[in-house]
Amino acid sequence: MRKNLLLSLALVPAIAGAQTFSDDFESYTAGMAIAASSNGLWTTWSNAPGGSEDAFASDLYAHSGTISAEFVTTSGSGGPADFVHDFGNLTSGHYELSMWIMVLDGSGGYVNLMHTGGATGVWALGAYFQGDGNGYITAGGTNYNFTHTVSAWNELKFDINMDTDLCEAFMNGTSLGSWQWSYAENAVTGGSNQLAWLDIFAYGPTGWLGHYFIDDVTFQEAGGSGIGELYRTGELPAWPNPAKDMLNVELGADLSAQARVELVDLTGKVLTVPTRRTGQVLQMDMSSLVDGVYFVRVSDGAQQRVGRVVKH
Repeated sequence: MRKNLLLSLALVPAIAGAQTFSDDFESYTAGMAIAASSNGLWTTWSNAPGGSEDAFASDLYAHSGTISAEFVTTSGSGGPADFVHDFGNLTSGHYELSMWIMVLDGSGGYVNLMHTGGATGVWALGAYFQGDGNGYITAGGTNYNFTHTVSAWNELKFDINMDTDLCEAFMNGTSLGSWQWSYAENAVTGGSNQLAWLDIFAYGPTGWLGHYFIDDVTFQEAGGSGIGELYRTGELPAWPNPAKDMLNVELGADLSAQARVELVDLTGKVLTVPTRRTGQVLQMDMSSLVDGVYFVRVSDGAQQRVGRVVKH
């Protein structure tokens, strides 16, 4: 469902396995209850899609396309939205979970992962976003601090390896630290080497009422290195597509220092355009180019992938 976000690539197999998923929320319309319309991809804490715990689609902001999921509360205790993806109690495997979050200036945000779900569930971690641009992830009773840009999109990513019982967190491509995955959120005991739920609860840390947006949620298998694994979903992460001015290309952490990213026209000519790198994202300014079809070519040693992008 990742419309207008990913550039198609040849010769890369798609992920197998029912547990992997992605949602850019473009299949929903503004005002729609998402879980109730997601064909089981999303549910709520009480398994009541369509009720007050459901998240609603919004066209106010979007990381890609025009739609994201909005979370807002007027109560310091949070809610009512309590939006869940159920992973089915995974106990093995190596996965990457990423999402983009925009927390409005002066508001808070919150996301958690759970070892076991439901009323008696055990939290694996909590990610807390403050409205002043600070935040922290709590796992094993330790806070891993980060900064984020308020009223802008930020990428939150977790590398969860249940085969080695290790988790590493990233904010906008920067590692925040790693810990034993089977820790509980607030203690090194009481958890389990299991992933049950992604829970997005309308909440903000103390002093910040929650108001934030989530977009482009992806859960995929990890492992290996190099661009063959970086783009293992069969698609090149880049946005927006079509592009008018700035094209963003996600590089990932697996590329070597010798890797090249080039913009190529239909004749095969490598084009020189202004570029800048922010974390693991390369921004390419296409505003000076005429409308048409171009290609992004990523090369790392003997490996190469090419993705198609439209400029208009």
